[in-house]
Amino acid sequence: MRDAGSRWQVKLYHCPAISVLDIRESSGLISIMPDSNPMLLGLVASLHSSGMIQLGKIASPLTGKAERDLEGVRQTIDLLEMLQAKTRGNLSEDEIRFLEHALYELRMNFLEESRNPASAVPDKDTPESAA
Repeated sequence: MRDAGSRWQVKLYHCPAISVLDIRESSGLISIMPDSNPMLLGLVASLHSSGMIQLGKIASPLTGKAERDLEGVRQTIDLLEMLQAKTRGNLSEDEIRFLEHALYELRMNFLEESRNPASAVPDKDTPESAA
């Protein structure tokens, strides 16, 4: 539980493959995105990370292997699009940019992976990935 004087510290790091959101509760520090809701940013970051795992861009924390699940990432993108539509007009500029960036990265990577069925990363449902 946080005390009344603590603030959320939010850091966004951008790497070529993924964006990582580091949200920490800390006392007396000024937030990088002061008008943003850290719970919303955490939700978007979590869905973005799940999508990158489903695309095979990040190894699954469960199996340690990179596997593609294109149907799963399509559902993750749909979920983020629904969140964007339902929150339209209620987000700060930073939240809008963060959500748009997450969607853009997932969409572009989805297009790349869906055009490349012979990817080095096996699909989750193919027999080769079960071996």
